[in-house]
Amino acid sequence: MSAGEKKRYALLFFVLPKKSSKELVDIKRPKHRSRTKHWVAGGIFVCFLVVVYYYRDFVISVSNRFTEYFTQTYAPNVTSPEVRHIGFLKVHKAGGSSVQNVLFRFGLKRHLSFIMPTKDYKFSTYGHVHVDLINNKNGCYDILALHSVFNKTTYSQVLPSDAVYIAIVREPLSLMISGAYYHRDVSFVSYLRRVPKENYIQNLIRYPERYDPNELSLTRNSMAMDFGFPKGFHVTDTERVQNYLSYLDKQFQFVMIMERFDESMVFLRRLLNWKFEDILYIPLNANQHKSAEELQLSNTDRKKFEERNFLDVAIYKHFKNIFLKKLSVADSEFFAEVDYFKTMRTELEEFCSSHESAKSFYHIEESRWNSPITVTHLDCDTMKMPELKFIDKIRQIEKQGRSR
Repeated sequence: MSAGEKKRYALLFFVLPKKSSKELVDIKRPKHRSRTKHWVAGGIFVCFLVVVYYYRDFVISVSNRFTEYFTQTYAPNVTSPEVRHIGFLKVHKAGGSSVQNVLFRFGLKRHLSFIMPTKDYKFSTYGHVHVDLINNKNGCYDILALHSVFNKTTYSQVLPSDAVYIAIVREPLSLMISGAYYHRDVSFVSYLRRVPKENYIQNLIRYPERYDPNELSLTRNSMAMDFGFPKGFHVTDTERVQNYLSYLDKQFQFVMIMERFDESMVFLRRLLNWKFEDILYIPLNANQHKSAEELQLSNTDRKKFEERNFLDVAIYKHFKNIFLKKLSVADSEFFAEVDYFKTMRTELEEFCSSHESAKSFYHIEESRWNSPITVTHLDCDTMKMPELKFIDKIRQIEKQGRSR
């Protein structure tokens, strides 16, 4: 190496940064620390998962409450189309006439098509195909709101694929009592007219083999019949019953509870994205009769009833539990709307109860749930229109519309 090269090498060596002894040690040291950090992070994550699993019910509850709050607080402000395709399972003697009236008014206002028989007042009965319908050129209809027996295949043949299925249920004993009197005194059902009038309900309960032998009838598991339960269930077939209820869960987006009717209507409004005015109603087809308490049924009678109507008991318990869970995650905004709805509906009913009222209309002021609403006595007449008369009216409209 020449003297010049030695000089340049010495200069380069001097300029380049020198490693300290600590840095040299770090270079040689294995990277155990980074691995340790990864293990610690992984351990923390595993512990987090264990805690979440252990408190999963609490986490799910908080999540549901947040979802419900977000839906009720922000979702109503998001513009989305109202649901117009609806299949309503009108369960006998469960408040279905009031829901039907709401659906009829909603559809007529928007010129929607209804599933309507050419002659009858029902869409289908147990064990039979549906009746002849007024033809729809489009193949599918918008709304089904008649008495029927649920059958997914049949429903899907006449309703669009995006139709929302809803139903309503009622406490089984009160439903059976109401049905027994109504079908005897109004519909004149023959087997009920053979039951002695003295201790009428008690006779039906105590002696089903004599007066009500069918496992599915208008007074024995009638809700199960409407929901399309197959025959052959026994009171001990709890797993089979639960399997069918699970099947129904997948078919119906919402099942209303008659005893919580106003809460059900508000839930329905939110599910269908309807306006407040769309769910206003006046109770219809209320049958006056003695209640279970007034009949003074014994504990033995009640137990016997639960055994003979075990399917209806299971149906009501199942859907009521789902409904109560839905209520448990509803926030104060929902209950405030329910209270407001009850007040407006009571005032509406008072206005509609007398045509001699000095007021020619009922006005509902704007609120955070509704725009201003004006109800006339003509609107009252439509809300109070008897079921069969309303069906005849729509039948005539459908016939005229299809003939064009």
